[in-house]
Amino acid sequence: MRETTTIQVSRSTVHVLDRIKKKYKVSSYDKAIQRMARKEKGIKKSMFGVHPEMKKFRREEIFHDI
Repeated sequence: MRETTTIQVSRSTVHVLDRIKKKYKVSSYDKAIQRMARKEKGIKKSMFGVHPEMKKFRREEIFHDI
């Protein structure tokens, strides 16, 4: 279980967060804030393939003679 805390925000911030929840189709303020933070920092949900020195992934086809 995640540890939670309470933060104090104005009613206008709650209204903004409600709109953001709808925009991102998430169920909680926490998820809405996480999405905004990732977007602000440019962090993708999946970090697969973001290493700058990593070569592009290419699938090799393997053929077997039967």
